[in-house]
Amino acid sequence: MKIRLFSTAAVIVLVIAGLLPLAGCGKKTETGGGPDTVVVKFFEASLAEDADLAYELLSRESRGEVEDKKELVEGFSESLDSYSVGHPDISGDKARVPVTLKLKAFESELKFDMILITEDGAWRISLPESEAEMEKAMEEIFKGIEPPD
Repeated sequence: MKIRLFSTAAVIVLVIAGLLPLAGCGKKTETGGGPDTVVVKFFEASLAEDADLAYELLSRESRGEVEDKKELVEGFSESLDSYSVGHPDISGDKARVPVTLKLKAFESELKFDMILITEDGAWRISLPESEAEMEKAMEEIFKGIEPPD
């Protein structure tokens, strides 16, 4: 399942230095903000195993593909050394947010764009599009790894 693949890959992938706190007044504050803020909130919610908040930050289409919210956030903190989120590139109702992940299992960094769309005036993460970006980045990393003789 694609969402499970994204979750597993993302679990191997996320943490940020200088993170924004998720504390806020009500759901609207917790799930609002610019595209980069939403990505940070998603990673932080995942690291804190707050499946409900992570789920709320997804687009409707992405939520429809999630069978179990808990699988969305399983294992993040055990897999990540650090993550960073860059400045978004916004074009109309779509945004690309550069993410760099340092995984505990690998020495290299994984760099890809999280894709967000606007829904009802709020930025939401598109897992299918973000997963495709992450898969491309992973392919590039694996191209540089020599198979053992």
